[in-house]
Amino acid sequence: DLEHGNGPAQPWIIEVWRTGTTQRVNAANATITAAARDLAGHLEASLVHVPFSHGTLAMGSSHPNAFGDDDVTVLQRLAQLFSQGFRRYLDLVERQDAAAELRSSRERLFGTFQRSPTSMLVTDIGKGVFVEVNEAFERSLGYNQEDVLGKGQDEVAIWRNRDEQKRLMAEFSRQGYLHV
Repeated sequence: DLEHGNGPAQPWIIEVWRTGTTQRVNAANATITAAARDLAGHLEASLVHVPFSHGTLAMGSSHPNAFGDDDVTVLQRLAQLFSQGFRRYLDLVERQDAAAELRSSRERLFGTFQRSPTSMLVTDIGKGVFVEVNEAFERSLGYNQEDVLGKGQDEVAIWRNRDEQKRLMAEFSRQGYLHV
């Protein structure tokens, strides 16, 4: 975990990651190569460390000055690709978590809707049809879901008085809800 300085990374590797600066190291730099030796278990004559969003990418060689500008450019491009890949992966994980939470919320809401002792229904006002009724609705009016879902108010006689229905629907249009 480079962000918190945990794990086997040496301080100079953490610095590469934090500063976002590519670092080339050759055997002539004794301080850094000693740290590299401790990290790798043997002396590397050439090292290149390139930061990316979640760490560093490194190339090492036992040959001095083994890596040219083209090698560093390739490693930097790989680091960019790794960063993009990590961001996409984390976005996908986040979306999956959000979708799971949404499903869970819908299930809780639907369960509450179904178990309510009060007769309830959901309509699609644009289409003018019933899209959901709860168990109390079925018990109180004697209809089951198959009798009601996808049908309009004119097809299912739930109102005894059509004038009362029109008045209540006008009230619903004004207020956005209806409590009877």
